[in-house]
Amino acid sequence: MNLSKKTLHRPSIVYQAATLPWRRKGGVEIMLITSLGTGRWVLPKGTLSPGETSRAAAKREALEEAGIGGVLDTRPLGSYTYEKQVSSGATQVYSVAVYPMKVETQRDHWPEQGLRRMKWFRTAEAAVAVNEDDLREIILSFEPSAKSVAGSKRTA
Repeated sequence: MNLSKKTLHRPSIVYQAATLPWRRKGGVEIMLITSLGTGRWVLPKGTLSPGETSRAAAKREALEEAGIGGVLDTRPLGSYTYEKQVSSGATQVYSVAVYPMKVETQRDHWPEQGLRRMKWFRTAEAAVAVNEDDLREIILSFEPSAKSVAGSKRTA
C-alpha cells in the first residue's frame, strides 16, 4: 500500500515591536495611529531590523510613525499575534511585543508625518477602536503607575 504524506506548511513568524503611547490628561489616554494600508487604528509598530532588540524597535517605530518620544518601559506589557495577507497571496503571521511609553515629546517633523492620522483615546475607547482581540486585552489591562516606568529610560 502506497501512502502519501501531506506536508503542512506553517508560515514563519515575523517579529515586530509596538509602542503603547500614553499620557495623563484628565485621565489616561492612549495614542493610536492609522495603518498605511487600511486606515484602521493601530499602535505605532514595525518589524525588528537585524540585530535590533524589540525595545529599540518600539522606540524607533514610535519616532518614525508618530514623531513621539518619552519614557519607554524596559519590559513589554504583553504581546499579540495577527495575520496579514502579503503581496504573494500568502498569509504571514506577526508576533508583536508591546512596550508602554509615557509620551513626553512630539517632534515638529518625522518620517511618516502626513501619511497617517493620530488620535488620543480614553483607554476603553482605544480598546474598541483596534481590531485584534489580544491587543484589545493588552490595552484594557494597562494601568500606568510609578512602577510601570520604574527602571525605564527616557527616549528621544
